[in-house]
Amino acid sequence: MNYSKMRTILKDHERVPLVIDSTKKLLDDCDLQFDRESLKNKKIYSASRYDDKLLLEKLAWDEWHTGTAGKTMKQRKGLSMN
Repeated sequence: MNYSKMRTILKDHERVPLVIDSTKKLLDDCDLQFDRESLKNKKIYSASRYDDKLLLEKLAWDEWHTGTAGKTMKQRKGLSMN
């Protein structure tokens, strides 16, 4: 966060010093560390690309049959919603 935004936030909340103090303490207690060197993206999610494809198809069909996206798609196509 840049300095001018922080000043604005502090000024906007100067009547509630407890909020400012609590937020400062929370931020001081936070610690975020991650490794930027190693690659985190997986090329495959399950055992193989084929298994990934099957899983995606299953999830899509499950959503089609039970989820709101499926209901919306069925309505657009004029299909029964039973």
